[in-house]
Amino acid sequence: MTVREYLFPSDPYAGFDHHAYDLDLSGFRLPESVLARVVEVRPKMVIEVGSWKGRSAIYLADRLRKHGQEAEIICVDTWLGAEEMWVKPERDDVPERYRGLCIRHGHPAVYEQFLANVLKSGHAGTITPLPNTSAIGARILGRIGTRAQFIFIDGSHEFKDAYGDLVAYWDLLDEGGMMVGDDLDWGGVGRALLEFQRRVCNCRIEAHSDQGWMIRKGGPQGPWHEALVRWLLARLKRSRPVLFFRR
Repeated sequence: MTVREYLFPSDPYAGFDHHAYDLDLSGFRLPESVLARVVEVRPKMVIEVGSWKGRSAIYLADRLRKHGQEAEIICVDTWLGAEEMWVKPERDDVPERYRGLCIRHGHPAVYEQFLANVLKSGHAGTITPLPNTSAIGARILGRIGTRAQFIFIDGSHEFKDAYGDLVAYWDLLDEGGMMVGDDLDWGGVGRALLEFQRRVCNCRIEAHSDQGWMIRKGGPQGPWHEALVRWLLARLKRSRPVLFFRR
């Protein structure tokens, strides 16, 4: 039984009129350096934490299809927006953040845009939405025995939230699987990774200049150098991957 069959008695896309929406994959940068590696693990289950309009999920589905691979992609999101989209001055510094919520009658309408984008991209049979918080989503998936081979973490950028996502979804990742993410230039994300590395996995973290990062479960271990980490978190500018480790 697929996760979709377990969660939904009927197709979540059934009856949704995507013709009322234009294809809109605008939003945040895409860490292709790590997302492209999904095909290396030949996954049967992919989990994405933080999907927004579906751009990254659609990229993953396109990548898998191009390589003749099939997987169910579970998208965990509230589709209600992050803190920086709602609160000043952050939302005023980047006005697109608040506009991206697509507020209608006092409520974001991003979920409907997500559904439309997935349908228009031809991946409704592959991408399954799980509308919930990342914490509850992890517990739901854990209770129904979900195991993933590739997990993309791109939820809240706050330290406690990001650390919680790393810990919760690490337990759902198969040995040899990849956990990847984005936004190393957000301080909370970088701090969460280092704390996770120190307390949980003692594993190598590969970082890229597009702010993407990757951890392979059961992969190599080793020391990291604090000066390198400080430089990395300040701003990644190199085009080649950087590796840093726990001591």
